[in-house]
Amino acid sequence: GSFTYTTVYVNSMRAGYHAGFSTPFEVDVTNLVRLGEDNRFALEVSNVKDVSDIPSVPANQRDPREVTGAVNFAELWGGLYRSVALVAIDPVRIKSVHIVPHIAPTGAEFQLQLGNDSNRNLSNVEVLLQIALHGTSSPPVTARFSLRLPKDDEVRQTVPVAIPQGRLWSPDSPSLYDAAISLRIGGKT
Repeated sequence: GSFTYTTVYVNSMRAGYHAGFSTPFEVDVTNLVRLGEDNRFALEVSNVKDVSDIPSVPANQRDPREVTGAVNFAELWGGLYRSVALVAIDPVRIKSVHIVPHIAPTGAEFQLQLGNDSNRNLSNVEVLLQIALHGTSSPPVTARFSLRLPKDDEVRQTVPVAIPQGRLWSPDSPSLYDAAISLRIGGKT
């Protein structure tokens, strides 16, 4: 994460901006990276939105009634406090998954966001979803379906999955599940 306002640059070009404390974020830098060459990545991080907001008086001379935030009153601080990674991703991918549990009947609703940043329409993308309960020998519950992914687009798909032997979670008996989701295109996962 970064605190609080972050601008990402690649090869001196603005790639993206994020405002938020303790929230993860991504910036797509694909169009700014020069393949086969050295690339320069830079992050500009500030905890004030505008440099004119920076108090010009030292902390021990400030009016204590001035609202500046608990941390900023003592001293301005900000910067990166977690790791930063450059990740190569496939143009056809699972962009996000949101799982909504259902108690009666037991199951879950999987809200998938699938992306196709390639330049070709994909007509038969197979999606395989498997859910297994930890600590049991029961076979996983499986859902399988196919869909169409238009080029340079994304598709949202909601998949209800019944889990007949589903168990509720409690502190005394935590029931943990593994969910695996994969995409297959032309026999390749």
